Amino acid sequence: MNPEVRARLQKKFGKINTRTGGKGSVRRKKKNSKSKIISTRINPQEKKFISLVDAVNNSIKSLENEELELWNIFFEDWLQDIIMDFRKKDFKKKSPFNITYVRENYYEFIEILVERKKDYTLFKNPYQFCNEQLSDNGYDYYFYSLEGIPKIIKNKGYFPEEAEFKVENANELLVILGLPVNKIPERKTLKKAYFKLSAKNHPDKHPDENEKYTKIFGEINTAYHDLLRYYFNEKKNSQLEINR
Repeated sequence: MNPEVRARLQKKFGKINTRTGGKGSVRRKKKNSKSKIISTRINPQEKKFISLVDAVNNSIKSLENEELELWNIFFEDWLQDIIMDFRKKDFKKKSPFNITYVRENYYEFIEILVERKKDYTLFKNPYQFCNEQLSDNGYDYYFYSLEGIPKIIKNKGYFPEEAEFKVENANELLVILGLPVNKIPERKTLKKAYFKLSAKNHPDKHPDENEKYTKIFGEINTAYHDLLRYYFNEKKNSQLEINR
């Protein structure tokens, strides 16, 4: 796994255990611009991607009743975190997609990745999109994020924390998000404030002041997740183990 992608996932989900995959690892194949033969066969990389999506969806479809309800709540925040953490260099230079588009058109963007059924939200197979629009870093980041879902489901990492999560500076966190103090925000209000501020203050949008906005973005991210845990008793992150 790319060291930078590994670091990003580790920061988001905690400890990551990896093992070398050798020739079986996901790799990019160099395109031969001179070749005029178009193969209709699925290449190993696409086959592995399809297999992963199927495994993830099967894990989701194994959930029922209360477990499914808890997963659906957890999943919305998981998906939001993954998408909001896309970075400028995760997209190819000529791609019409970029971090500004993703943040301003969040709900349109997720339709490329997931399909909402009656009871389940399942992943589509956007291999062609990922291969054409995402850089190697972006592809790996999305692929290995997906790979962690079956483990989260198996370990019930989507269950709310049993112990009460305490925050002594809730008002200060609300101020960071631009929300009224001494008032419990609705879940959708909390999320909307996070979306707005994350898009405005992401370090990639301020390359000349990267250090400053990295700190601001971190404070916004922490404030959102701590308030989410405090008011709605939801886990900030789950431990994720990635095997290659």
